[in-house]
Amino acid sequence: MKKIMVALVILLTCMGFIPIDAANWYWVDSDSSGNQWYIDNQSASKSYGVAVVWVKTVREDGTYDLCQWEITRDRKIAILQIAEYNADHEPINSYTVDPWMKQYNAVIPDSIGEEIYNSVW
Repeated sequence: MKKIMVALVILLTCMGFIPIDAANWYWVDSDSSGNQWYIDNQSASKSYGVAVVWVKTVREDGTYDLCQWEITRDRKIAILQIAEYNADHEPINSYTVDPWMKQYNAVIPDSIGEEIYNSVW
């Protein structure tokens, strides 16, 4: 019975009934601290002048953060979620911003934020 279930899951996955979305990380730049910045093209979505995208920041020691950013067409950025991971890819901490607590900040010229903005828009 187990073999039949596994075969069925594989078949449905191949036919597209069970979507499997893997992150598609696109390198943006590195900062002065040696952190590497990426955006996930696979999960990015745009609607009515607002884009939501996952941003990954990898530190030199192998630890990293995943942040979900909301980026508006009029050059504002808000953080929606943050998850921190150790070098072994184990979650350390996570936080979701309540919608009424969301704070927008202006995109600073010549910053990583501006590079991500330009990659999205």
